[in-house]
Amino acid sequence: MASSPGRDPDAASAADRALAVLDLLSGHRHPMPSMAIARECRIPRSTVYRLLNVMRSREYLAYDRRARMWSLGPRVSQVGAASATLAHALDILEAFDSTTPRLSIAELAARTGHDVARVSELVDALVSERLLAVDVSGRIGLGLRVVGLAARVEPIEHLLRVARPHLERLRDHTGETANLLVRDGLNVLYLDQVESPRALRVSGWVGRRIPLAGSASGAAMVGSGVHIVADAVESGVVAVACRIAGLGGLEGAVSVTAPALRLRGSLLTHAGSEVEAAAHDIERALAEEVPVRMPEWKARPRKPAARRLVSR
Repeated sequence: MASSPGRDPDAASAADRALAVLDLLSGHRHPMPSMAIARECRIPRSTVYRLLNVMRSREYLAYDRRARMWSLGPRVSQVGAASATLAHALDILEAFDSTTPRLSIAELAARTGHDVARVSELVDALVSERLLAVDVSGRIGLGLRVVGLAARVEPIEHLLRVARPHLERLRDHTGETANLLVRDGLNVLYLDQVESPRALRVSGWVGRRIPLAGSASGAAMVGSGVHIVADAVESGVVAVACRIAGLGGLEGAVSVTAPALRLRGSLLTHAGSEVEAAAHDIERALAEEVPVRMPEWKARPRKPAARRLVSR
């Protein structure tokens, strides 16, 4: 069951039209009248004036009343400048490597292709945010804040590496899509997914965020045991989740997601047992850091999983 987040058709249509207007005006050297914009962008006359005025109120467009012409507004330039500044700052951060942990302004300019004045300005800003640091000789290196950010990523990479074979085994033992999830504030993030081989399956959810409240994975992260929730993320989908303990500052869970019509009865009970076993196996692998063993699931005793089915 290939799934995607819901999309409001009206909002999507308005966004498409606004982008079409911006694309059109950015490609023209001179301002354009509203009728020409409506014709080129294929926007009905009944809605073009309202759209243009909304964009003008947000300063994405400017209107010359005397000439009755529309052009790009100051907000577009601000967005472009902000994007360029971010891109240039990333260029500077990525200029460092293990062989050259310290660089001068001139060396940074040579490596990034940006002029010295621009690099100097960005370095000052990055130093003030502790993303860069300057030593006593005036040479520049990565700051402690970058180290702190990297330290947050390492546990995620570690969890992904350890959990992957267990997700594959969970998929094989249930025939359904297996997921690795972590808490992100009031949401749950799909960190990894091993898709079911069946034609009707849940897929493409890596990187997707769902509300913590009301979801099986959210319930698992704040509770214990196996949690089963139907129709929470999408109608017709059932999720079976169990918390992964021992993640330090992270909160995580493992789950399977499948069409509710297929995953029910004894299959649902079996999926709960498999999910709980996978969560405990990941916990042990993280604690022991030993090669993951792949025993046959039938050789390992299972205890019945608590069944908690909530229909929404």
